[in-house]
Amino acid sequence: MNVYFRVANLLDRRNVTGVFAYTGSPTDDGYLATAEGQSSISGLANQGRNLNAYLASYSWAMLDPNRFTLPRRMYVGVSFGF
Repeated sequence: MNVYFRVANLLDRRNVTGVFAYTGSPTDDGYLATAEGQSSISGLANQGRNLNAYLASYSWAMLDPNRFTLPRRMYVGVSFGF
């Protein structure tokens, strides 16, 4: 019988695997800083819509888990050899 415990990514580092071409950042595509993005924000503010909700949902859309390595994972197991 073999009992094992294995930890992958022990220090839980968030290694970047991909970035946006415009900014070089894994979490910001740079749209809100462009003239079009600023126009969109101004339009929402002029319509009386909730700007904080828009910015929060936009930031959620930028959180792509495929741009980072997997988080810490722990494996426990038993194997039987006959």
